[in-house]
Amino acid sequence: MTVQNANLKFTSKLTPLILAGIKYIVVHHTASLTASPQQIHEWHLNNGWAGAGYNEYIRKNGSVWIMRGDNVGAHCSGYNTTGYGICCEGNFDVETAMSTVQFDALAERIKFHAARFKTAQIVRHSDLGATACPGRHFPWNNLIVSKSQPPIQTTPDPEDTPNAETVNPVPANLYRVRKTWDNPASQLGAYAHLSNAIAIAIEHPAYMVFDSFGNVAFEPPSFATAPEKCWQQTAYDYLQNMGVPIDEKRFNDHMTRGEVFALLEKYDRARISHF
Repeated sequence: MTVQNANLKFTSKLTPLILAGIKYIVVHHTASLTASPQQIHEWHLNNGWAGAGYNEYIRKNGSVWIMRGDNVGAHCSGYNTTGYGICCEGNFDVETAMSTVQFDALAERIKFHAARFKTAQIVRHSDLGATACPGRHFPWNNLIVSKSQPPIQTTPDPEDTPNAETVNPVPANLYRVRKTWDNPASQLGAYAHLSNAIAIAIEHPAYMVFDSFGNVAFEPPSFATAPEKCWQQTAYDYLQNMGVPIDEKRFNDHMTRGEVFALLEKYDRARISHF
């Protein structure tokens, strides 16, 4: 495991954390299949923030990148002054496994920071706010720390009020995967990124993606009219129709799951520029 400084250029001076006041080590995921430290920095700059909001970042190869370090972050509304945010590269709403090297690096970094912040609790972003982060497939139960600590006690810092920098990073518009908008019981999940919701809907015939206002954001092509097509091919056809550049493939080629998600991510970035 290597620990490196991302050497990011923030647009304003960062505020040092009061280390004795850290109550939470907050675990996140990027909700993207891949992202460099610089990409995250640019995304958060586009939010109007000073720059990357996480304190540190762990990539899939196990490398650790210091982003804000021991300065107040912008990763969990209400808890930025009392929380230290560690983000893992990946979208664990759709990816079902974390690499061993990434998991080991996360465990080591949690152990390191738990020794620094002796009373801090290890929490998921979703333990502190209305979000799915770090994803339904995140290997939380495999982390020893998640089994050994007392029940999570959450107390927002009254001084950490939402503003242009400390708002919850999850966009207000969530994409919901349901059979119909009027049937919330059928909902499979709600996702900040349209590509994540599309990926789930494609795997579940008869499900559609709705925005927060009930408008249809994605309706998979009917399997009934093309029963010979696998869901991978359906995704391929849909992306082609949306104008996403795709290398030519024979009609009967099967795309891998990774290829489909990579294309969906490309579509997401092209269409939803503010995510």
